[in-house]
Amino acid sequence: MEINWKERIAKYGYGIDADGATKDELVEFVETMIYKTQDFTDNNLWAIFQELFEGFTVESFKKIRTDIRSQLRRHLLKRGVYVGRRNSRVTVSELLFKVVQQEELHQWTDREIVATIKELAEPLATRALRDRLNHTRDGLLN
Repeated sequence: MEINWKERIAKYGYGIDADGATKDELVEFVETMIYKTQDFTDNNLWAIFQELFEGFTVESFKKIRTDIRSQLRRHLLKRGVYVGRRNSRVTVSELLFKVVQQEELHQWTDREIVATIKELAEPLATRALRDRLNHTRDGLLN
């Protein structure tokens, strides 16, 4: 079944009440936001993410399927919005929540850029980091 993106954007374009939404609605919302923000990067994407996910808590993110949460994290990372790395003490839900709570866009370190490129195994689609990346955007300038 093909997704009707126009219909979904009309339904979720202004956000969602995370507390009142079902798990399926949250998944649809995140999928729609990933689709809708494909052309945004860096500060623009960060600002949109913060606005659309305002009101989300760690528990709200936990209601979203693991694969969809991971897709959202990868979507943000690839486009220049830093989302920390998951480990045994920090979940993806907590990392996404931290991004919602940020007062300013995170300033990437070289170490974070290298680790992210390695994790994603693909070039970054970011304008803000362009001056620090090689011409293929899959590594730092030497």
